[in-house]
Amino acid sequence: MIERNGETMACTVEERAALMANRCPSCGNYGFIEGPRGGASLNVYCFNPECRAAFNVGPAFAVAQRIGRARLCHYPPLVHIIQGMYPMCRFTMNTVEWPLGHRRVAISHARNADCPDCLAVLRNQGKRK
Repeated sequence: MIERNGETMACTVEERAALMANRCPSCGNYGFIEGPRGGASLNVYCFNPECRAAFNVGPAFAVAQRIGRARLCHYPPLVHIIQGMYPMCRFTMNTVEWPLGHRRVAISHARNADCPDCLAVLRNQGKRK
């Protein structure tokens, strides 16, 4: 097994079977949120916002590995702050079609935002000025 920061990266046969059954190996909850994809792999996040286990899976779950925990911004509904056409948290780079449940506000209306990652970026920008 490969380890990073004490967390096992490669999934076991049992964990891959759970993923194929649409069940989180960490908490047992059913359902995943799709994250970014690249090449033949896809990131999936446990639908349970308390668990947020994240996995990178290959075709037919032949390869699967743990990649930590998903950021809170992947759990709708959230209101994101837009800066330069993109959300400050960068949870998506698609400016045309946003994931279901996510909304956006201009930086001038940031008080209406509730995405913790966008708000953290905004706070950090304020510290740099």
